[in-house]
Amino acid sequence: MPISRAIGVQSVINLPPPASRSQPPPGFLDHVWKKLTIGAIVGGILLEVTTRSLSPWVTSGVGYAYDAVACGGRAAMMEGDRLSEAASQDVTRAQTLFREANSHYAKAYACGFPDAGIRLAANYCLGLGAPKDNARALQVILEIEDRHEAKRGRAGDVRRACKL
Repeated sequence: MPISRAIGVQSVINLPPPASRSQPPPGFLDHVWKKLTIGAIVGGILLEVTTRSLSPWVTSGVGYAYDAVACGGRAAMMEGDRLSEAASQDVTRAQTLFREANSHYAKAYACGFPDAGIRLAANYCLGLGAPKDNARALQVILEIEDRHEAKRGRAGDVRRACKL
């Protein structure tokens, strides 16, 4: 008599007979494959997060979430662009729409978006949404040129166009 039968291991473990062990139960391989796939996906995400090599879509999503909580500059910039586009199409309400756009651009610029400052300076220079104010436009342009080296070219374009 085998030892396992003598001590009752077969009945405790409840092993199937040897003939049925050659084939896995129906659906077992699909179940294992799904578990491995989910594990690989989760493991890959955890690896990316822990090594800080996040995909661009993740970092942009985090940027949008941070912006919405912290300052709202990105949303203000987009709203200013939308209002400026609407003002260019609706001549009767253009000054009102540009005034609203300028307030959104000012908020976005205060949040650290230099492109919003460039648009704001151009609007000041052209008198869109506010009385023409070259001194104010020049002040914004000089701030952008001092703080944002990458935007010096675009700020210089506005300076030349407005003859500041």
